[in-house]
Amino acid sequence: VGEQSLFVLALFFIQLWKEQSKDKQTLLSNLMKNDEVKNILLDETPWVMDAKNETERKQRLATLFDVNDLESKTSLWSKKLCEYQTEEGGYAWFKGMNASRHTTLFVIDNFGRLKKNGIDVSNDLVAVEKAIHFLDDEIRKDLEWEKKHNKSYPKNILISSSQLYYFQVRSLFPEIKFEAGTKEAYRFYYDLMEKQWKDFSLYGKALAAIALHRGGDIATAKYIIRSLREHSTTNEDFGMYWQKNISGYSWQDAAISTHTRIMEALQIVDPQQEEQDELRIWLLNQKRTQNWDNVIATIDALNVLLQKDSDWLSKENKVNIQLGGKAIVPNDAEAGTGYFSATISGEKVTPRMGRIDLSSEEGGNMSWGAVYWQFEEELEKVVSDKTGLHIEKEMKLETIEKGQTVLTKIGDKTKLMVGDKLVVRLTLRTDRDLEYVSLKDQRASCTEPLQQLSGYRCSEHTCYYQSVKDAAMYYFFDHLSKGTYVFEYRLWITNEGDFTNGITTVQCLYAPEFSSNTGSVRLHVGKQ
Repeated sequence: VGEQSLFVLALFFIQLWKEQSKDKQTLLSNLMKNDEVKNILLDETPWVMDAKNETERKQRLATLFDVNDLESKTSLWSKKLCEYQTEEGGYAWFKGMNASRHTTLFVIDNFGRLKKNGIDVSNDLVAVEKAIHFLDDEIRKDLEWEKKHNKSYPKNILISSSQLYYFQVRSLFPEIKFEAGTKEAYRFYYDLMEKQWKDFSLYGKALAAIALHRGGDIATAKYIIRSLREHSTTNEDFGMYWQKNISGYSWQDAAISTHTRIMEALQIVDPQQEEQDELRIWLLNQKRTQNWDNVIATIDALNVLLQKDSDWLSKENKVNIQLGGKAIVPNDAEAGTGYFSATISGEKVTPRMGRIDLSSEEGGNMSWGAVYWQFEEELEKVVSDKTGLHIEKEMKLETIEKGQTVLTKIGDKTKLMVGDKLVVRLTLRTDRDLEYVSLKDQRASCTEPLQQLSGYRCSEHTCYYQSVKDAAMYYFFDHLSKGTYVFEYRLWITNEGDFTNGITTVQCLYAPEFSSNTGSVRLHVGKQ
């Protein structure tokens, strides 16, 4: 009944969104929304097609809830999946290729999720059993290789990430019996998992906790869970999370997948409702600032967000907002999400509105919002500002003294000359992972950059597109992980006079409430 109600509720909201989208921005990409508060037009960024693709995905949501279409497509996808299964039972990346161990693990893992959530997978059980036997045989081959090539066998053997993933997947189908010759390998690596779990990554510990708990080793599973909790961090803004959970290059290092797998382990071994809610807060915070065009991350997130122990979707969340004692009443709020925007014209803005009071009804869910104060000001009077995203700018004069390069910080009273070389240093800090970040650094009209060509570059452990324009230097980051980054470029001074260097602004275009700006510096340039 709960699943049917959720289905009907989702279908109802999507139909309302389709009707609202005729005159609202409901089904638009976040990149296309709220143009009036962004520091750059979407057409000036490299992300026009990303915005179009996300908009199309949102507008196709309704097709996912067409029952007849869903049933026919499910049958079609099942048949297509069979085409990728090889004679030995594993699934290949593409038709005609050899079976891939990881692909097979991923496919069977998701069959297990469907089964666990009460979805009928009986039509696919023959294929699933064949794939499980393929995975059993792979673990048998691992042990045979160790016996043949490892002189120190059975010592000094470390269990791999794929083998850990295997035990979690295998635990979803305990009814499928082992074929001859595979039970020994299963037992050998299972014992290794019990002994070596302290050395595993966060993702590995979560997999081990799930597999050991389902395998009957409740005590070790609880030790692992206690370890995971001891290394976690919880605060009001981000919920519960792990500071070392940073996305890497391999599949087991993906931050979203790691977090959701830990959520799953905690729920299976030692469920605590309040803890699960804190974990969801972190997860939704990630979606707040990221597109999530990664299919695996989306599947993993949906798997934990829609668990039966959560009733977030059934609650109507109402937030009371007051600016300077005056209530802001939402007009025509978006169905389901409650999103609305209100604009207060300049003549109605008073100093008292600097005080903002928020309150919500008891039992309501969390909400996000932002207030933008927009006004015109002389560049020299602009002061630095920051949110969780923060930008700082330094300008230095580069000189050569006794064969050594010397950098001297420039202030409003520094005397400069035509032909001097300046170094611009931009320090960018973010307290969370962000996507679609635009950085704009204005230049004084008396300067010219040494680097004239735009292009895709990598530094500071991140990659970005750097665009050189007449009046500013632009940086476009597809993804910016939590941390601190320092970027530098050089300028020549070409003209004399007094100039304002302008300000530097940075903003997450996917969540424009995350923005920051610097103040400006006055440049006094004389002749040589």
